[in-house]
Amino acid sequence: MLEWLAPPISIEISADAVAGSAVRPSSVRRLALSPQRQRIGIAADRRGALGQGGAPEQPWLKAMLQALGTVLDGVSPAPKHRSVQVFIADELARLWLTSPPSNAAEPGDCVAAATLRFESLFGLSAEVWQISADWDAGRPFLCAALPRALVDALSAAFVARGITVLGIAPHWVGTWNKLRGALNAGDWVADVAENTVTVVRAGGRGWRSGLQPDVVRVLPLPVAQTSQNVAEPPSAKSFLQRENTVWLAQNLAREAMRLDLPAPQRVLLCGQSLPVAAINSVNDAVASPRAGPAMRFERISGGAAAPDGAIR
Repeated sequence: MLEWLAPPISIEISADAVAGSAVRPSSVRRLALSPQRQRIGIAADRRGALGQGGAPEQPWLKAMLQALGTVLDGVSPAPKHRSVQVFIADELARLWLTSPPSNAAEPGDCVAAATLRFESLFGLSAEVWQISADWDAGRPFLCAALPRALVDALSAAFVARGITVLGIAPHWVGTWNKLRGALNAGDWVADVAENTVTVVRAGGRGWRSGLQPDVVRVLPLPVAQTSQNVAEPPSAKSFLQRENTVWLAQNLAREAMRLDLPAPQRVLLCGQSLPVAAINSVNDAVASPRAGPAMRFERISGGAAAPDGAIR
């Protein structure tokens, strides 16, 4: 007997936290992108979603799990015996590159190098973070970490409902898995999210996984000021403004100079609410003298794919 298998449920989770704001942790913003793709935004209080050391703040974690339950209750057909892939906003994750030790003799050597670099870069203890990577003993490889308590809480919530977890990964990991087949070495990509822009430059090819990044940076979106001099939350929807695109162009040029790389002539944008017409309208502004080197933005279809090499 043939059995129809429902497609995996895709769930994206973000903190939607605004520095200095005092939003109640119970504030929930849910956006149904499609019946099988859901985004859950849980606003954090002024401390943010993650506490000291990276462990999720309990009020935020509780609110997120409650919202998750509400989302799953509304999915049709019923999620039991189905599968789910989860993508966590990059602001809740840590992304970095690690160079393998020159004398690496076994996989554990790369793991140790990635762990040491994580603690050195972010000043955090790796014990409360779950680290995964596209391990490669021959060239620098992309690493990602998520708070272990967050991964464990999500996994337990799905298991309790009889749902198979295909993967839990940072948003950019899913986006990279989808995009890298369409990229060329040297391409710059900027993934615009609610509160951050994840900037990646495609490098050479790894020994097993195709194109690999050689630059990874997660930049917080600049906070705009209203006419009353009140800070407005950063927003992907308002990203395509002259100030923001000039800001991104300057940051990319600075990053390329720091790494002794050619300044990007073209930047591929992906993410939420970035219409092609709006992108075209800002290219003239970015080419202005104060923006630095001439740079054009283009839209590329992004969006999280299956989290190959996911955290869990």
